[in-house]
Amino acid sequence: MTNKTIADTIFEARNAGTTGDAAVTAAIRKAIPQVNGPVFAMIGTSITDQNTKNVQPPFATPSRTWYTDGYATWLRILSNQRINFPVENDFGQSGDTFAQIYNRLGSALAVKPNYLIIEGGSNDITVLTYEQLRDAWLKIVLAVQDEGIVPVIMPMPPRAGVVLTAAQIRTQHRFYVFQREYCLKNKGFLFVDYYGYWLDQTSTTSIPLANYVKADNLHPMATGAYYMGKALWEVLQTVLPLRQSVVNGYADLYNAVDNPTGTLLYTTTTNRSTLAGTGGTETANANLTYTGGGTGGGLAAGWTFLRGTATSTCTVTNTKENPRTDAGRNSGERQIIQIAATSGGGADEVYNLRFTPAIADVQVGDWYYAECTVEITGAPVNCSALELYLLETRPSNSQTAVDLGFNSSLSGVLPTVTWSGTLRTPPLQRSAEATALQVNLRARMKVDAANASITYKVGDFVVRKVSTDLL
Repeated sequence: MTNKTIADTIFEARNAGTTGDAAVTAAIRKAIPQVNGPVFAMIGTSITDQNTKNVQPPFATPSRTWYTDGYATWLRILSNQRINFPVENDFGQSGDTFAQIYNRLGSALAVKPNYLIIEGGSNDITVLTYEQLRDAWLKIVLAVQDEGIVPVIMPMPPRAGVVLTAAQIRTQHRFYVFQREYCLKNKGFLFVDYYGYWLDQTSTTSIPLANYVKADNLHPMATGAYYMGKALWEVLQTVLPLRQSVVNGYADLYNAVDNPTGTLLYTTTTNRSTLAGTGGTETANANLTYTGGGTGGGLAAGWTFLRGTATSTCTVTNTKENPRTDAGRNSGERQIIQIAATSGGGADEVYNLRFTPAIADVQVGDWYYAECTVEITGAPVNCSALELYLLETRPSNSQTAVDLGFNSSLSGVLPTVTWSGTLRTPPLQRSAEATALQVNLRARMKVDAANASITYKVGDFVVRKVSTDLL
């Protein structure tokens, strides 16, 4: 693996007269985190496009993000990252019809996924007959299956009578049933049957439940995307390989010679990825009270907790779970964080669990990513996101990689349910001008009009280099 940067790749491609974006995509796709799995891609409309953001240096505000209102974001998390799903494999395009999706299909097939999620129909339902919908969809899925790829069918969301006529609602349901039964009858197809989670069963026009879709009555908010991802995971969990946690004990430390993919979260010879011990730094802030064991008494050693600009009256309780109680573990520790903020504060208050890796451990051109396990034990209330946020600071144009990131375009708040899974950022490539690295687990709370709270357990928190052995 060379240390050529993305900026080099872009400029070389431009000088050669080739497409810069395509060259960048090809280069980044080689950077697959060391924990591999079946390759996934997705194609569809803006409902698919809103899963991700992928802006590379040297372009402005570079960021690689999986958003809270993306259904594939939740599939990745709930599956404990059993799958290989690069952000580059999002082939969603706003406004696309089935015909346009078919015309773009070659790009998705070219990445040779094992599974291709196919979403669409929302831009066809008002103009096509049932027969036209059926035939246009079959043209896509049969072409995918002919390539030896498993089509995973994500049906269009219910839109209700405020958008569709009564006849169009009936056509959508007829098409939904056809897709479902076709996938049951024919081998090699998977159907994501999420309507049971979504529909208000008391509605005569099949409206979605409250807070599942945005004001346009179509695009999922975070809660709607969560249940789409949950249904996806329920379909796929029987065919995906198992994957356990990512910290292999205290000895799993970075060493340039013996363990170059060891965790970068350590001090001297102490592994901080295990979140063991107490005595971390609880940073003071006006109107913020810490409980759980005195100053740093309940916070893992070597870690820092702090909040950004905020005005709410808030209590943060840091405690430890020892031994862990999650499946597959008979020992080890987890950090427990409880945040309870009182209304009258900010619309976006950020609460960080933070560690700063040594930048000297990451050489120019190296790829690296962050990962952690989380268990939400207290259902979030007015929590916009729980972001795994990897930051590479540079004099200008710092770059970030984010999982479960907040999408400011009306994505809503996290679903008010408990869940567990694994967060993993897309990989970043270290640039020559980088001055520092930082990783945060950021709870973003909406405290302007009502109280906000969340309780979660954190474990297996790592920053690793990408394994060159798998490239």
